Amino acid sequence: MSTELDKEMGIRVRKLRKLKKITLQEMGDKVGLTHGMLGHLERGERGWRVEHIHSIAEVLDVPPSLLQDTSIPLDRVEMIASVLEHLATLSPERAETVVQMMELLAKENKSQ
Repeated sequence: MSTELDKEMGIRVRKLRKLKKITLQEMGDKVGLTHGMLGHLERGERGWRVEHIHSIAEVLDVPPSLLQDTSIPLDRVEMIASVLEHLATLSPERAETVVQMMELLAKENKSQ
């Protein structure tokens, strides 16, 4: 039996999978599930298992919490995934600079 959380996670997985241009078949091959089972999970028709969440998050190159935390709005999930993807391409020094800038912006935003 699936829950609202299962459905929300399915929406997030589908959105990120499509954003990264990964087909159901490709995802299934990488995580050891059939494309049919992945379709059921994305539609919220089946409950998620912890190992599925972790292996799919790994393929999508996002933390599992990004798939599970429904307090993060869906449009922000895409944005966070994009930021992570870009950060991964930077040198450690540049990535650290970006993180520091983001922390300053967040601090400034809180004080307003």
